[in-house]
Amino acid sequence: MKKKLIIGILLLFTLVSCFSPNKKSTKAFKISVSNLPETLDMIMRSEVFTNIATVNIFENLFTWENGRLKPGLATEWYYKNPGKTDLEIVLRKNVFFHNLTIMTSKDVVASIKRALSNKKSIYYSKNFIDIDSLKIINDYELCVITKKYSKNLLSSLANFPIYSADILTQFTDDQIATNPIGTGHFMYESSDSSTVTLKAFPNYWGEKQTLEKVILVKIPSKKEQLKSLLNGKIDLIISPEIDNIKKLIFSSQANLVSTQSNKIVYMMLNGNKRTKNNKKNPLNNVLVRKAIIKSLDLNTFISQKLNNKASRINLPFLPSLLGNDPKYPLSEYSLGKSLDLMEKAGYKNGFDMDILCIKNKFMGDSLAGTFVQESLKRIGIKAKVNYYNSRSFYSKINKKEGMAFITGYSYSGSDMAYLMRSFFSTIPDISHLNRYKNKIKGFDKKVRKFKKLNNESDRWTELISQCLDIAFDSKFVIPLYHPDGLL
Repeated sequence: MKKKLIIGILLLFTLVSCFSPNKKSTKAFKISVSNLPETLDMIMRSEVFTNIATVNIFENLFTWENGRLKPGLATEWYYKNPGKTDLEIVLRKNVFFHNLTIMTSKDVVASIKRALSNKKSIYYSKNFIDIDSLKIINDYELCVITKKYSKNLLSSLANFPIYSADILTQFTDDQIATNPIGTGHFMYESSDSSTVTLKAFPNYWGEKQTLEKVILVKIPSKKEQLKSLLNGKIDLIISPEIDNIKKLIFSSQANLVSTQSNKIVYMMLNGNKRTKNNKKNPLNNVLVRKAIIKSLDLNTFISQKLNNKASRINLPFLPSLLGNDPKYPLSEYSLGKSLDLMEKAGYKNGFDMDILCIKNKFMGDSLAGTFVQESLKRIGIKAKVNYYNSRSFYSKINKKEGMAFITGYSYSGSDMAYLMRSFFSTIPDISHLNRYKNKIKGFDKKVRKFKKLNNESDRWTELISQCLDIAFDSKFVIPLYHPDGLL
């Protein structure tokens, strides 16, 4: 039997089961991952390795499909009043939790209240800030009442996991994180230091799975992952190393399966006026930031290192959201101009710089770190690149360690206003991309104006355009590439 490699996936187990839709598999299907989930409590963490498990354990009220909301655990939703502050939601009937209790309005309300009251739920608590109250109409209907119309409410609810109300009252956060109870295709069975085992939920409300059991196996080394795949110890690996893709395409031992990526890989520069040792930070100078961009020969990197399986991007957004707007030209590689900019900025002899780079999470991430390091060396910047797994990496950049970091970002929604706020804003607890909290002149003031606009306002598009202009001109974020095709 040929083993399988899947690259750039979201609902991993659903896709795997499609390989043999009419045949029930009783053998445990083993998937190698570089890291095990950091938690199995979906409300507390959203990152690749956590999501591989939790998006199959928990489900949402709605789902995104081609930029539109589709029914999930909810079958209908509509505003009851002209001011769009009373959102009524109709739930799907006969949906079982993994503990065999029936999902009702009580569970949805309890789940939202937990997000509102739990400070650890950093992603959801701030997105639900406009919720004023929750009303249970009957077992399968509820109303979410906001203080004012909230454009982000539906997209926030679409990404929100539903928990059992009984479980939330009976168990602590730590207990929920290690023994999750959802409504998804798969339910938690067991875990240890190197594996997490999930089994198909026999009472699932929708289409049944063909896989009976899935085991996530921690194998940090990509080389060892490939070896385990080819010798039959593992059935599937995610995102093999770039250098192995060509030979794997022609391998008799493996099938290469590709799905469209929803990720971008980028570099964020720290523009604080002072560095950790209280020296003047050269990255606070826009000329230095421009010099760094012009030192990166991204076309050659994508061609030679990524085998042309990625695309250039001019903004840190998926091309499906904005495309490459000609208003924002792709950065031009020019070593000569880069050196001139460094001299004008007063750094003719360069400077030392430390960069944090995530490892084995996004396709080509480690290669990007090496590429940036070698590129900066040509303009006198002596960069030390440190590579970290997911947990360590985000811990360090959240503490503003390093003068720059390289990582990726994925977003499957279509709410541009949300992206503006969460990517660049320095407003506390909002920014995801700008974790260094760079103060971009004029940006926060523009971002705050979104809250005063309704969806039909003529100012909406204009304000987004102004925010994009400021973000593009600041050069704090360097978009590197968007994986596509096999990536």
